Formats: sequence, C-alpha cells, structure tokens
Amino acid sequence: MDMLKKIFELPVGQRVEIQINKTSVPLRFQTEFVGIVKKRFFIVAMPDTRKFGDMRDAIYEGVAVVVRFVLEGDLGEVIAFRSDVEFITSHPTKLMYIDMPQIVESRPIRSDRRFETRLPTQITKMAGADSDYSALVVNLSMSGCQLVVQDEALDVEKDSHIDLRFQWLQQDITITGIVRDIRVVHRDDESPQTMMGIQFARSRNNEDIKQLFAASLIDIDSADY
Repeated sequence: MDMLKKIFELPVGQRVEIQINKTSVPLRFQTEFVGIVKKRFFIVAMPDTRKFGDMRDAIYEGVAVVVRFVLEGDLGEVIAFRSDVEFITSHPTKLMYIDMPQIVESRPIRSDRRFETRLPTQITKMAGADSDYSALVVNLSMSGCQLVVQDEALDVEKDSHIDLRFQWLQQDITITGIVRDIRVVHRDDESPQTMMGIQFARSRNNEDIKQLFAASLIDIDSADY
C-alpha cells in the first residue's frame, strides 16, 4: 500500500502531534486534525493559547515540522512525516496548513515497546484504597503502563486489580489491569511518590488501549523521523 494513502485514513477530529525543530529544544504540542485540501494541505487547528501560548512565536509560515499520529488497526501503527507550514489562517478560525509530504513513515505499535508520554488518569478502583487517586501515565505500551502518583505513599499489594479512568475530547474509558510492581520513592525535602507497573487485561481492553495511543500521541524519538 502506498504510504501516502495512510494519511487519508486519519479521521477528522483525531489528535495529532506537531513538533517544531527550529529551536534549541524541539517544541511539541497536540492538536486536532481538521482535514485535507485537494491533496495539497494537511490542516490542523492552531494550538490552544491557554496551554501553548509560549509556543506561538515559534509557529510561522515556512517553519519545518514533524507530524505524528496513530492509526488503529490490528495492532495499530504510528505514522510520521516531515514537512513545512505553508500558511496560517486566523478567520473564521485559526488553522495551520501543512504541505502534504513526499515521504511518510510507519511503525507498528509493538506490545513489548514502551513509549514515553504524560497522560493523566484517575485510579477509580484498587484493593486497599478507600478513595480515588489522580495519577500520571509516564510510559505506555499495548501490554501495560507505568503510573506515578504524586504526594502519596500508597500501600498496595502486587497482583492487585486496578481500574484506570481516562477522559479526553468528551470520551470516557476505563481500563482494567493488574499491579505487577510498586515502589514508593522518598526524595530529600520532597513529598513521596508511588510508582506502579501495570499489566493491562488485553482481552478486555484491546480497543481502548489503542485509543490511549491516539490520545497520548506517543513520544517517538525525533531522530527516527
């Protein structure tokens, strides 16, 4: 299959990641895919100024970008390409027009490879817990994830069942898993944090796990693309 055709499989409204390399430290932000114009432009919404206001000066016509998104399939795959911002519109809404690429790359999401992310979640069910806890997913694979719970020293037994609730773009999903590893880290002059390794229950969660990749936009090393 022609790799360029994969871009046309992306549904409108899905989250994509834009990386700008014109600074000493690459800037990344997540936004929504809007559409394609006559096979010439890949259109996304401009970043939310409330979250990414400090990036606006780095976004201008002609700047080089890397675009990444996740396509669902049997295993799911990460699609990435390099291009340039052709122009930016302000009315009736703020949009970024990116030149359609000549080369598109794809990588399958393998169950044994973990990707860095920062995806907020809520622990809604866990043995020994009498309340919900806010947590952050710091890496993610099809088979599991690592959670960090800040300012808490949780006493949780290994092999306990856990429910994780994720909310984004008006979606609400719960993924079940098993706590396979847990440790509490105490650092000097800082509150404790609990780190947990979670194994997903794949047979029940497979489709929802793929949605997590689409929501979190896994962090692929920019040198690979």
